[in-house]
Amino acid sequence: MRIYRQNSFFVEQKGVLVKKYKKELPCHSHTHDFIELVFVVKGEGVHTIDGVDYDFCPGSFFAVDKLKSHSIVPKSHSEYYNVFLTEEYARSLELFIEESAKASAVVYFDRETQLQLEGFFEGMLSEYNSKGEFWEELAREYLKLVLLFRARFSRKGGDSRKIKMSGAALPRVIEYLNKNYSSKITLTELAGIYGYNSAYLGRLFRSTYKMSFNEYLRGYRLDLASELLITTDMNLEKIAAQVGFGNNNCFYKGFCSRFGCTPAQFRRNERKKDGEMAAKKGE
Repeated sequence: MRIYRQNSFFVEQKGVLVKKYKKELPCHSHTHDFIELVFVVKGEGVHTIDGVDYDFCPGSFFAVDKLKSHSIVPKSHSEYYNVFLTEEYARSLELFIEESAKASAVVYFDRETQLQLEGFFEGMLSEYNSKGEFWEELAREYLKLVLLFRARFSRKGGDSRKIKMSGAALPRVIEYLNKNYSSKITLTELAGIYGYNSAYLGRLFRSTYKMSFNEYLRGYRLDLASELLITTDMNLEKIAAQVGFGNNNCFYKGFCSRFGCTPAQFRRNERKKDGEMAAKKGE
């Protein structure tokens, strides 16, 4: 599982990063040592946090604490805002973070409140991108409003009826894959472990994640390989074997397809970025 660390993620050293994503591809399972807020404005899908599946839909607001694993699998074109906060920045918000922390991890806003929050997020994003005079102060005020709305709405119940498990078999299947990815795993064997027909499990997998079982497993293994390339000096053949690729050619071909470069080029590029960021911090 890929781990994002704040010392390389927050290159501007401001403690806050604001983005808006428009995508249809999955965001595979990962974790980070900072806080992430996700607010959905378009699309539907599944957001899995620590093995629990939640509806990913317009008006849904997710708070992912540090070191929590999560992934997003959209079922259609999706648009959502992301706000990333270092722990130090979060503490600086004092009461606002304290109140928000009492809220549930997932809150579903009604349509009217959703439109208000879109305005807050868009204002925050605009200030972050413009870097105009007093942008930090203005972005912070927008964030305070977002967190207070979240706290207030959560106390009302936050439309908790929409929180659900998507496909009762899948959380257990994903947990098994996350633990046994390095072994040879087939859909037939996996279905047998949990007492399901393999064709049914395959359809359930595709309807939920919009990809086949093999595509999910291959993507998960490649993401793990990319993390090992960044964080270790292991040779490429050993990495391929460790994440479950018995054939080096399949590993190289899959890696190039997913990341647009060879594993060796990926390692060089990522280490060059790390070096540049370290030099920038030392200035």
